[in-house]
Amino acid sequence: MPVLPPPRVRPRLLRMIRYRLLRLRHRCAETALRHAVRMEVWVYLAAGAFLGFEGLEALLGAMLIAPELVPLVLLALAVVWTAKRRGRWILRRIALARRRRRSRNPRRSAA
Repeated sequence: MPVLPPPRVRPRLLRMIRYRLLRLRHRCAETALRHAVRMEVWVYLAAGAFLGFEGLEALLGAMLIAPELVPLVLLALAVVWTAKRRGRWILRRIALARRRRRSRNPRRSAA
């Protein structure tokens, strides 16, 4: 059987335990919220880097009617940007391979 503190101390002890638990819960919630807000800010800064901040302002201003679509539009813009960048890289590699082939076989480049 557990040993309980005297009756006049028990309510204070329980209040202190509850208070500590509430503080701990508040700290955890505050940390999670701070992290979520920080990530949201980074998402919008990255979108601003992709679009330019004037384009981002126009996008967000035009999307006031359907704000739930903003992340999808930003994702689509990021995919387009990545595909465009990858396409440029592929075209550069093809041009480099053609130049190397021509430099190895000078007869083919003259013909």
